Amino acid sequence: MSFGFYEVRMKPNIVSGTVGSFFLMNKWVPNNWEHKEIDIEFTGNKKTSIQMTTHDYQQGGTVHNYSTTTKELGFDISEEYHNYGILWTQDSVSWFVDGKWLHSEKKYVPQVPLQIRLNHWAGNTSVSNMKKWLREVQEDKLPSIVQYDWIKYRSLAYYFKH
Repeated sequence: MSFGFYEVRMKPNIVSGTVGSFFLMNKWVPNNWEHKEIDIEFTGNKKTSIQMTTHDYQQGGTVHNYSTTTKELGFDISEEYHNYGILWTQDSVSWFVDGKWLHSEKKYVPQVPLQIRLNHWAGNTSVSNMKKWLREVQEDKLPSIVQYDWIKYRSLAYYFKH
């Protein structure tokens, strides 16, 4: 997929130590992968915020550049479904929540085709940075669930035709 508007309606009812996400990523290759990614991530230890990141690995995947921003949403992500969007253009990435602009980034904007991805995972808290970011998994609060209602994609050409 290429430039356009990507949107998901989701409800991450996740626990500390876990992540629920909607993201765009280039196809994995086994050697010298230059990973490109645009993220919407939610962490179970911060249920009122969204993390938005662009990743750009270069030099055969050995150099990692990224830009990340976390914003407060003013609501608990686990209480009801909300719409989360990514507008990806040649020059920038912008994130939206329930149709309202939240943040734009002009650094590390992917210029290669990306795939739509969804996931829910528990962090390896034996890694200190991971533990600091996500905290320990709250096993007594399990299960940790992410519900996805729908996903939409509209090319930039679609918007210019209407």
